[in-house]
Amino acid sequence: MNQPQSAKTALLSRLREEGRVVVMGMGYVGLPLALHAAEAGMDVVGLDISPRTVEGLNKGMSHVEGISSKRLAEALSTGRFRATTERSALTDSDVVLVAVPTPLGEGNTPDLGAVEVAARTIQKWGKANLLVVLESTTYPGTTKEVFLPLLQGAGLCLEENLFVAFSPERVDPGNREYDIGNTPKLVGGVNGDSLELAVAFYERFVDEVVPLSTAEAAEMAKLFENTFRSVNIGLVNEMAQMCEALELDVWEVLAGAFTKPFGIMPFRPGPGVGGHCIAIDPHYLDWKGKEVGFFSRIIPVAIASNEEMPAFVVKKVCLILEQTELKREDASVLVLGVSYKKDVEDWRESPILSLLSLLKEEVGQVEYHDPFVPFLAVETEEKQSVPLEEIATYDLVILAVDHTVFQVPALVASSRRFLDTRGTTLTWGITDEKVTTL
Repeated sequence: MNQPQSAKTALLSRLREEGRVVVMGMGYVGLPLALHAAEAGMDVVGLDISPRTVEGLNKGMSHVEGISSKRLAEALSTGRFRATTERSALTDSDVVLVAVPTPLGEGNTPDLGAVEVAARTIQKWGKANLLVVLESTTYPGTTKEVFLPLLQGAGLCLEENLFVAFSPERVDPGNREYDIGNTPKLVGGVNGDSLELAVAFYERFVDEVVPLSTAEAAEMAKLFENTFRSVNIGLVNEMAQMCEALELDVWEVLAGAFTKPFGIMPFRPGPGVGGHCIAIDPHYLDWKGKEVGFFSRIIPVAIASNEEMPAFVVKKVCLILEQTELKREDASVLVLGVSYKKDVEDWRESPILSLLSLLKEEVGQVEYHDPFVPFLAVETEEKQSVPLEEIATYDLVILAVDHTVFQVPALVASSRRFLDTRGTTLTWGITDEKVTTL
């Protein structure tokens, strides 16, 4: 009966003094995690299936926005960080952090393939007295019902020498104020010992660790965070469409509403939502609710409202072109910005991809410019960012992503017609007949 306690005590001692860590997945979550742990004095191995990614990391070349190559090189020089494709690195680890993709599968259902592969890999290569933490966003119950059973076996047993927790990533690409170190870290264990060990581990490099009673509570909290944003963005996107029908200026309406100093939080409409979080997480929560017989009324409506926005923008484009002598099939359109949010290079799940596809069906020529995304794949077509100097040659310019580098007054001045989907021209105080807002 003393073995579980002694195993926990031994591991706890290692985590507080040094600790050997393997981070599975060297993406926008895994690499920052690895560097924070290494900078806290732990020996860290970044494990990734891509030889190209591993080679680049070991040469000190960062591929993750917000992580400079200089910072990566400094971590490498200390000898506390290295990257590998070799799963045998798991054999020497005290902690394994799993930061792998959790995309949507067929019918917008959760795809846990990468999580399951990670668990089986750890089960095969991991040693006794091991803390495993799942960081990948997923539905309540994943850690305990899917992840844990695959971890156990071949010498790893929850009640003896295996400790498992869930701690959702809260990385916000492009955010220069908050990173892993100063963003509160939620942690939920599958049992009390797992929670204690996970908290002790994260306290090494996170300012505030917030323990929750279960892994399921932590999983649910993460999904609520992003569903909250999805629902409120969906509301203002629906408001934009309603104001259009009522012949009201949605930006004026929202500006008025946001002057209230209490009981309201500013959200603004746009051409849709993207990225891994807001575009995917609500589907996970909606799916899990249905699995237990709860059918959300709000979440599907918000998802639909957000997914309708690219088509709403195209409708505005058609209305603008109808006011000219141009035939739509002869018109050329330039879209400014294709990433899923401003000032980032990530275009995963970007609504601008849908916008480009829908525009292609309505107008003769569609191109894009984005200083952060030089190349882009839209369905089966590969596109390249065109020079901004060509802006005057297009019949209509659409500001789809309000990157800080875009000097909007100059862009408007150089354009024949300008559709602002972000309300940025209002921020600049631009009043020009050639400008149409969402």
